[in-house]
Amino acid sequence: MRTASGMKKVSEFFDRGQTIIYDAIGGRKQEVFLDENRVYLIPGYQREIRWSSENVQILIDDLGKGGKFLGTITLSTFENGKYEVIDGQQRITVITLLISYLNTVVPDRKKHTNICKIENGSFTKFGEALSYGFNYKRIEKDNLPLYAEILETDVLDQRDDFAIIWNSIVERVQVMSEDEQIDLFVALEESEINVIVNEIDGTGSQRKFCIDYFIDINNKSVELDSIDIIRAYAFKEDFEKMTALWIDVQNKCNALRGVVKYSREELYYQYFICKVNGELDYQLTRSLGENYTTKENVKIGEKRYASGTFVWNMFSKDRFYAQLLEDLNAYLDFITLVISHENGGNNEFKSMFYLNEENRISETQILNTHTVINCILRNDDVVPKMMIMKYYLEVLKPQTAEKKMYKCIYDINAVATIFTATGKKKESEQIANKLLQQNWGNAIKEYAYKQLRSLPEAVDFAKVALFNKKHTVESGQYLARRYFSLYDAYDWLNGNVSVDEEQYKNANITNGNNNMEHFIINRNYEYALYLDDGSTCDIEIKIPVKFKKYIATIANYLILNSRVNSNLKNRPVYEKIEIIEEDIRDNGIDYVIPSKRSQLHYFVIKEIFHDLSKYPVKELKVETKKSKKKKLLRDYYLSYFEEEYTQLTQSLASEEKVFVAEMEYYLSQHGFFKDGDRMILSGDSGVFLHVEAEIDEKKRKIEFYAELGNPYFAETGECSEEYIALVEAVDEKFTQIMEEEPCISSSDEYCECPDVSYTFSFQCAPNVEKIEQFLKAIEEMEAVLCKMSETID
Repeated sequence: MRTASGMKKVSEFFDRGQTIIYDAIGGRKQEVFLDENRVYLIPGYQREIRWSSENVQILIDDLGKGGKFLGTITLSTFENGKYEVIDGQQRITVITLLISYLNTVVPDRKKHTNICKIENGSFTKFGEALSYGFNYKRIEKDNLPLYAEILETDVLDQRDDFAIIWNSIVERVQVMSEDEQIDLFVALEESEINVIVNEIDGTGSQRKFCIDYFIDINNKSVELDSIDIIRAYAFKEDFEKMTALWIDVQNKCNALRGVVKYSREELYYQYFICKVNGELDYQLTRSLGENYTTKENVKIGEKRYASGTFVWNMFSKDRFYAQLLEDLNAYLDFITLVISHENGGNNEFKSMFYLNEENRISETQILNTHTVINCILRNDDVVPKMMIMKYYLEVLKPQTAEKKMYKCIYDINAVATIFTATGKKKESEQIANKLLQQNWGNAIKEYAYKQLRSLPEAVDFAKVALFNKKHTVESGQYLARRYFSLYDAYDWLNGNVSVDEEQYKNANITNGNNNMEHFIINRNYEYALYLDDGSTCDIEIKIPVKFKKYIATIANYLILNSRVNSNLKNRPVYEKIEIIEEDIRDNGIDYVIPSKRSQLHYFVIKEIFHDLSKYPVKELKVETKKSKKKKLLRDYYLSYFEEEYTQLTQSLASEEKVFVAEMEYYLSQHGFFKDGDRMILSGDSGVFLHVEAEIDEKKRKIEFYAELGNPYFAETGECSEEYIALVEAVDEKFTQIMEEEPCISSSDEYCECPDVSYTFSFQCAPNVEKIEQFLKAIEEMEAVLCKMSETID
């Protein structure tokens, strides 16, 4: 293989005529010809065009001062007069566009129409698009078949980027005078390029060497393009095979656009996080920088590497890159397989789950694994996807794996869901650090437990979930379902993370008996009131556009029984709650809202959008004119809705406020009503002066108080022996029913009054059973005490 290099003017390099590069060997100059009518081929493995309008502006302004050095372009001979561009495709492309446009504005005598043809492997209709000035509307109008071909063959979606560069050139040059345009053209053609040509015989072994120039130039560059360096190292291993694999990865990434947010840059970087430490004897403890440099001093064998070393300079072998491309091709196929099926995947997906050749993982776990992977892949957050890549490479890709490794998907789900729900992007490095470890499964498990313990206070219920960079019905629904099922199916209170796999499966089956309801903001952004028959619409309004983003927040969703959900229609939240409360009285809350976490969610929604809401329920009930009803409803949404929704998201993010709302709801269902900070039992027996409950959100307890009046005071005027006996009887009865002794206090501890009363109190666990147990004690004692009171009367 011969390598020639030399400085060439732009006018020579881009002219179709034969030109010469001199190869200096042994002190003697030998001529290396660039063929007549040559074609510069930008191979399909090259990156997309990346120049911006600003880059174009800078180039034109610089050329306005005269000719300049335009950098180095590395070529290798290919076939039939074609020269493959190894480095410099951006410069070749932009200079071609600049010459092409200047040819349309300078006088005929100055034009350079005999310029070399450019072929772009990732945009094969580049030449045709250029001939139309990248005006795709005109192409669509004049030549529809060509327009269709442009769309089909633009595998990297570059067409709009070319149009931006072209239009930037047009805008900048059009404002120049004719003399300025001529001067610009002359300066461009007089500018120089350092051209390196690798004259090879076409074999893979020789084609590798031309890439060394690229590595040497860019690996020392401050503005390193890491993807190109990775590509170059890969091509050195097996040029033909790696070229094909590289193009496959590129095309598959492009095919996933619009479905899975995953750029090639992110894909390659995450692969290094998942696999590089195995190449370095697991000596890395911290994640790599975005430019693939180490963040710590590292010793591998006898060699020491300082912080900031490019990681590929630490490899003992280059086979890593070939494996990288093979693995990524397989992984992209796996992504396509996952997202192409719902509810558990197909047989090809299921075939990856073998403990050994005879035993496969359970169908439930396979279905759940598919659910987790599908949700993480479809979400816009990219960081959690590196855990899916690790899971694929280390668990699913091998023929068999240990059962505990298959179960690691549940820990991955916890970490990924919390990452997305909390918005703590700083955790990305923590996740990467866990995946670097040799025993990464245990590291992720421990991290999942740590994250779950802090979950309630960390969730950002106001965060807008994104799907393909948009807040949509689906994006919020995916995240809400993930969040609710995390709470319902996971247990982390015993110092470990355990999962009820059946519960998780049932929570995520989309065609089951439960629906994920857009409870506060519906998918049509419309609200209606119905007549007494429940199905005839009375009035309907549309909410303001500014509220639409809230549809994609966790706070907007509830898991409801399908039948119950179907009755709600597009009613305002207040009206929905009225219907749900009636259903809860008839069928119980577990039937109506079959998710424990969703129930907690509902209690807060009910308090804010029903009990404390400024919704005009009374006014709407008495108003008869439709126009005034619409105004009342519209005014509520314009004046109060956003404030209430904000209050909801803030309350849901507070574990204490959720606890209080839950306890207040259950107490209200058992006859208590709210009076300031207390909950008072309604009704008056005349024996217990009052019964109340106080919610202690700090201790997570309910304090019950029952004050026993003195039925003998009217006769004796004092705290008689009969009353003391009565107090002792109540104490004994409370102890019997509550299975613990009450705390007894006397009113004379805080006031001087002859009519002394005694209060019995309990600090109870916060559950319905304890509430009912306490009320049972009150009921039984009041029946007995009432008879005693009647006797006294």
